[in-house]
Amino acid sequence: MKSGLWELSAAVLALAQAGCFTLPADPPNPRALLAESMRERSSLGPVEDPELRKEGLSREWSSESELLLILMGRLLKANPEIRTARSAWAAAMETAGTGSAWDDPVLGFGWTMLAGRRPAYGGMVSLSQSIPAGGRVGKASRLLEEKARTASVELRSIEIEKAVMLRETFLKALVSRHAVSVAMQNLAWARKGVSLARRIAAAGGASAVDVHVLETEERASRLALLEAEDVHSGDLDALAGLLNLEASALPEIPETSSPVPPRPAFDRSAIHSILSESSPALARAAAAHSEACARVASEQAAAFPDIEAGFEAETEPETGEVFLGMPFSVAIPFWNANSTAIAEAKGDVTRARAAYKAAFDAALAASCSAVSAADRIEKRLAVMEGEILPAHREAISNAMTALESSDFDPLRYVELERALRILEQGRCAILREIAEKRAALEMLAGRPLFPMPGSTPGREVK
Repeated sequence: MKSGLWELSAAVLALAQAGCFTLPADPPNPRALLAESMRERSSLGPVEDPELRKEGLSREWSSESELLLILMGRLLKANPEIRTARSAWAAAMETAGTGSAWDDPVLGFGWTMLAGRRPAYGGMVSLSQSIPAGGRVGKASRLLEEKARTASVELRSIEIEKAVMLRETFLKALVSRHAVSVAMQNLAWARKGVSLARRIAAAGGASAVDVHVLETEERASRLALLEAEDVHSGDLDALAGLLNLEASALPEIPETSSPVPPRPAFDRSAIHSILSESSPALARAAAAHSEACARVASEQAAAFPDIEAGFEAETEPETGEVFLGMPFSVAIPFWNANSTAIAEAKGDVTRARAAYKAAFDAALAASCSAVSAADRIEKRLAVMEGEILPAHREAISNAMTALESSDFDPLRYVELERALRILEQGRCAILREIAEKRAALEMLAGRPLFPMPGSTPGREVK
């Protein structure tokens, strides 16, 4: 009997050990990661990825702009925060796919001894299984599914937020590229003014003070060009950072005098309905509420006591007879031990519901403020493009006509040309503000609301 018990013990221990495993140690290799990152950052690489195109997110947010479509594909594929969120979502999906299994069965064994002058030995073995009650397994599985859904919502929200940031940064890069061009034109006209003033001074028609003033303005124009180039470089660095790319590997940003397309007509009430449909902030709050509700159901199910069922066999030491038994047991929930966890879970639901209402109110207020701010800046642009710039161009045209008839001071004409470029620089500053205001609205709405350069003209937002 002793030999049999030792053999049974060894078999059970071997079975338990076979069910255990350890993950192999695989620490990150900084040098290998550095080399891999440098290779990845050195080239835009292929962006056509069927997995990323399934939902059409890159095409939706590119607004049919081919260059932005390329950048959007790279963003979804290589942005570090999107990668992290995608890994978290994949891990949550894998966990949800496993479900919530029953507890493992318990195998018991041992031996008995009848003490006396002639000791007698017997053996015993048992097998028991805990049977969950109250739907605990199903509700725990639902909680895992809700966690996976929360991770999915988080991934989608981060993708949308990064897409909005890419659109804003792309627009700013286009604006700053045009601002550099305007600053170069301004510098060229400043140099023409200095050269012309020197010739007039040499002929006795201008003083040295006039020449000095124009030379100072030429130096200021050089500084303005450096500042414009610095802003453009910053925009390119921000764009490259979103794409996990070196700035030198970015595609060329084209020069355009209209980097920000006209805004489509707006129905303010439509913005409110869009918020409830696609706002990332509301989607996160709703997912948190659903997960909290699932946690309440899981904790309530855990309050039901499990049923313990088993099988026992024991040998009688003197006669060797085998006694069989099938014991059943159930805990009596006298002390209500899970009440604290249930109360905490219900508190989480209350907080999540309040957080959703607060998120909705905040999004509504922010959208109203963002629409008003966008309206104000669009009005400034309308005045600049519809009144100030046309009037100044007309003045230049008239000055050109007078100059051809030798009835106008050439230095004043140069100053008019330079003043036009300064006004254009002011227009660029307004366009940058418009890019920011539009991005703020799209961030709240969770969907593209405005056309992009090279895209089909936008329709009314409804």
